[in-house]
Amino acid sequence: MTSVLALCLALGGLLSLSACGGPSGKELKLEAEKAILEGTPQGGDFVVESEDEEGTSGWEYVGNLANAGNSVTWVFESEEATSFDITFKLANPLTGEMDLSSCIGVSVNGEDKTVSAKLAAKGAEGWTDVKVRADNIQEGYNFVKLTVKQNSAGAGGTVAAPNVDCIVMYSDAITAHSHKWTTTRTGGCVEEGVTHTTCSSCKYSYDVAGAPANGHTVGEDGKCEVCGELVYVYEAEYADMSGITSSYGATIDASSTASNGHSVGSFSVEGNTLVFNIDSTKAEDVTFVFRLASTKWAAGSSGGNAHIADTVLREAVRIELNDTDITPDATLPGNSSEYYFNWSTAVATAAVREGANVLKIVSITSEGAPNIDCVQMTTGDAVLTWENIDNIGDAGTSNESGEVFTEKPANSYANEYLLEAEEADFTAGAVKEDCLDAS
Repeated sequence: MTSVLALCLALGGLLSLSACGGPSGKELKLEAEKAILEGTPQGGDFVVESEDEEGTSGWEYVGNLANAGNSVTWVFESEEATSFDITFKLANPLTGEMDLSSCIGVSVNGEDKTVSAKLAAKGAEGWTDVKVRADNIQEGYNFVKLTVKQNSAGAGGTVAAPNVDCIVMYSDAITAHSHKWTTTRTGGCVEEGVTHTTCSSCKYSYDVAGAPANGHTVGEDGKCEVCGELVYVYEAEYADMSGITSSYGATIDASSTASNGHSVGSFSVEGNTLVFNIDSTKAEDVTFVFRLASTKWAAGSSGGNAHIADTVLREAVRIELNDTDITPDATLPGNSSEYYFNWSTAVATAAVREGANVLKIVSITSEGAPNIDCVQMTTGDAVLTWENIDNIGDAGTSNESGEVFTEKPANSYANEYLLEAEEADFTAGAVKEDCLDAS
């Protein structure tokens, strides 16, 4: 009679003894949503709420992985060097079959453990167990990593990666690891930095680029206490708006997140030009920091306060200093939860001349231009001055079209026929202040 051991040996070691006789040892299940997630989600967030409580090991899984280089890393501890199977719980989000060998790489303690399985088209939460033999488990800390490959592709050439629920292992020698993270960051007052994160126990570390600039700390003398530069802020609502035609309703918006409580919007009419007239006491290189927000709709969105897309600045506006293009190479991130006032910065350095200077922001499309909060300028010795133009009406509301246009655009709000609820008589309820997407 053939024994279980003989059967396993006859299969050439393709299956472990635990696979033939069932798992041995205690179960250790490590959730993907609690692992180390590195990279950039393809859409939304890495952590996705599951619609199938029984299908996943919890209510969440990791998805949106399909950008090359994205990774999930699990860490656990072992009392001894040993071997066992690691079961990955994966799902195919594509309508066609997924070949894992072309989509993902798997490593255990840095050693490649190629996955040759194929996932049938079962939908986003049709979970499949995929086993990997880990024959290099070491005493101490162990690292299991799933990485999206550069050449990953699904049906029709779309980039693809499986959704990941968890990994499961059986051994009496292993325990979960609880990270103790410490974070440091580099960067200047204006320059973006890098966030460096390290676990003080297992020493796993990773870097994330694009940490926001530290910003200036301005003293009473108008100089930054860190870099020593003179710091100026020119508000967009005080610039020359005489050449602007509104693309949609109000042009000066009241916003609690804007630096002076107001910003310039509805700017996406080709040729719209916002002019900042600046005098300088000397010729000098100046760092310009433009505080802007994306307003471009994502493809297929239906409007409202959702699906704001990334805006590539050069595709929306041209920024000129004394007729020279100084447009920064920047992308303004879209963020539906923050609506139009998710502010970010774009930085350019250019030389002003002694005397009069003209800085312009020009809309080059009618397909979506950023909201404009202000321009921050830093200099070494040059003193900058300008004259504010009071474009803000006495009411200080978001509807300022009558204050800044020589003639009212045909497509502006018909406010003369708009009856506000808060101005009506009511016997219950209350007026809610600072509701940015109310009229």
